[in-house]
Amino acid sequence: MPAGTRLGSCIQRPSKIICIGLNYADHAKETGAAIPTEPIVFFKSTSSLVGPNDNLVIPVTAKKPTGK
Repeated sequence: MPAGTRLGSCIQRPSKIICIGLNYADHAKETGAAIPTEPIVFFKSTSSLVGPNDNLVIPVTAKKPTGK
């Protein structure tokens, strides 16, 4: 790949992003949460997609930004 080439998201223009949280026991344990009895479903903004080397932009109004 030529130097300076930007890799974008592998998905273009999704209509929605639906996520499942704490979807395996080790994830629940590492967060200190109980293993849920039902799936934890949440949505992400389609503008949250970035490429693998892009900076993450956390909105100034974010109350609890998370991630690694």
